[in-house]
Amino acid sequence: MLEKGLYENIDKLSNIARGFMQARILLVANEINIFSVIGEEGRFLDDIVTHCGTDRRATEIFLNALTGMGLLLKKKDFYENSALTREHLIYGKEYYLGDSLRHSYNLYDRWADLLNVVKTGKPVKTGDEVRKSPEENKNFVLGMANIGRFSVEELLSVIDLSDKRKFLDMGGGPGTYAIAFCRRYPYLKATVFDLPKVTSIAVEQILKAGLSDRIDTVSGDYLKDPIGSAYDVILLSNVIHSLGEKDILLLFQKAREALLPEGQFIVKDFFPSDDRTGPEYPLVFAVNMLISTKEGNTYTEAEVTDWLKKSGFASVEIKRVTAYTKIAIAVKK
Repeated sequence: MLEKGLYENIDKLSNIARGFMQARILLVANEINIFSVIGEEGRFLDDIVTHCGTDRRATEIFLNALTGMGLLLKKKDFYENSALTREHLIYGKEYYLGDSLRHSYNLYDRWADLLNVVKTGKPVKTGDEVRKSPEENKNFVLGMANIGRFSVEELLSVIDLSDKRKFLDMGGGPGTYAIAFCRRYPYLKATVFDLPKVTSIAVEQILKAGLSDRIDTVSGDYLKDPIGSAYDVILLSNVIHSLGEKDILLLFQKAREALLPEGQFIVKDFFPSDDRTGPEYPLVFAVNMLISTKEGNTYTEAEVTDWLKKSGFASVEIKRVTAYTKIAIAVKK
């Protein structure tokens, strides 16, 4: 009889090796709107088949797998959402994550080519090449909004902008942070700077939040175009992992020049330990950047601190935001 520890080893490796199965089931279920179709009240199998336009036998096997994964509840041929999917995967819910899962669905095919990426050192496609269609771009941007709604609250708990008046979110995506910051600080005015195909989505989100009088957008390429000036605080959130050292230094220097004296530059990202032995998430996310960008990676506290000081910032403080993210707060003297 095999020892208990050996069984545990086999299970661990098997779970990692077959993890793609559960991931693909979840992503496809979200893609065909299974959870929104089932909704708050639940549905019978035949109703789900009709609404999703799927094969009955395949759908039953598929729904049973979702039940086994704890994502659905089942009684005979009647299916309901679990508490988890009811809260996060029914469209229109406050903390809806369906857009984020659609972005993960789009990532899936790229990850299938990881072997070639490791052999050649070249990405499958860069972000702009992958997100050619407006729908793919919107999935990505709104996916970032889904996640941002969670992390922005954590970020607000570790910073104080009560004495700030002019804020720039550089690479600000759908405007999630600008909206949350302006809601928290009534005297703050904000600018969201990003590519034109992104700021058009930000405008929609800002209008929906009723903050068009305090938040504006500027379209451009932050590596090439002016970003404005006289800011009290600049945020660069989840941007540097898509870039190499040269472009990071360029952005850091542009941020410093755009700040008022005593202004704060906040760099938020996934920070691995200085020896790159953990945590798991930043290290795995670096592989996503390997697949998707020419020079991207996740960077350590030591690297980010060094680059900020090389860019002329006098002091740098590191703070934890979530289990996976930290911020570096640099002050211009």
